[in-house]
Amino acid sequence: MKAGIPLSRCTQRIPLLVARQVSRNITTTTTKFSLAPEYNHIRKVFDSQKYFNHFTKQGSHATLFSSPQTGLFHNEYLTTPQGLVDFSQQSLSQAKQLVSEMLSQVNTVDGKLKFIKKLDQLSDILCRVIDVAEFIRVVHPSVKWINAAQQTHEMMFEFMNQLNTNVELYSSLRDILNNPLITEQLTPEEIKVGEYLRQDFERSGIHMDPQTRENFVTITQEISLLGSQFGNQINGLKSYWCPVTVAEWESIEDPQLKKEIKNYQSKYDGIRQSETIQIPLVANIPYTILTNCSSDTLRKKSLIVKNVKLQVVCRLPIRAQDGENS
Repeated sequence: MKAGIPLSRCTQRIPLLVARQVSRNITTTTTKFSLAPEYNHIRKVFDSQKYFNHFTKQGSHATLFSSPQTGLFHNEYLTTPQGLVDFSQQSLSQAKQLVSEMLSQVNTVDGKLKFIKKLDQLSDILCRVIDVAEFIRVVHPSVKWINAAQQTHEMMFEFMNQLNTNVELYSSLRDILNNPLITEQLTPEEIKVGEYLRQDFERSGIHMDPQTRENFVTITQEISLLGSQFGNQINGLKSYWCPVTVAEWESIEDPQLKKEIKNYQSKYDGIRQSETIQIPLVANIPYTILTNCSSDTLRKKSLIVKNVKLQVVCRLPIRAQDGENS
């Protein structure tokens, strides 16, 4: 999220601290991983759906997921995939109730003094669900859990986008920060948090007209959905090379990109065809083609490889065209 209830708070606040610690450990220590049976066991749990299903059905108290179940992350809701959906719905209801309470009390002195704290509390309610859903969606080996996490993420992300373009929330926050009679009773931390949230509202285009704000929510939601679908389906690629004609390669306007693609040709180990250039789907090359090339055919071919039906990618050139016409 890029605005009032920023997604960055959800996905970056703690991971950045973890990343710094991991980076420090990597640069100072060298670990040799064993191929002991327990490592193979853990690898199979994550890599093999069949092995995972057998493992979780064993019911042995000696297994990693021993009874009684306490739920993922010690959350009593998260004993089943449906529990994750229930947890998100309960949190969503709680968040809506808090928003209603904030707006109904904002005209009172007490409501103004508690507004920033409650706005931060609202962020935490949503982020605790989005964080969990994002993590499960990326690492959990069960398809049912991944689907539940996707459903949860979409639901919470859409509501968060709606909050980010909520003019009433933004106006109330702005008026509070501009009222010296109120700010003199707030702590420096509360003022700092309030200013941070106001800036996020404004970066999300809170001053846009209603129709544009609505379009912003719709497009942002679609970007998140397409990104997730693409990430889930990209593992189906049978080849990381995309064949294009020399004419299509010549249509690339960026000389540096053309040179980079040309340099990769010596690394292609497949059957070479005349009048064909192989585009490697590595590094920033696919992204650069997608965003900078005017040829919609080349954009599509760079991501739809051979017989892989990445239907989500088929929509990307259409979205790019919409952007050009808007």
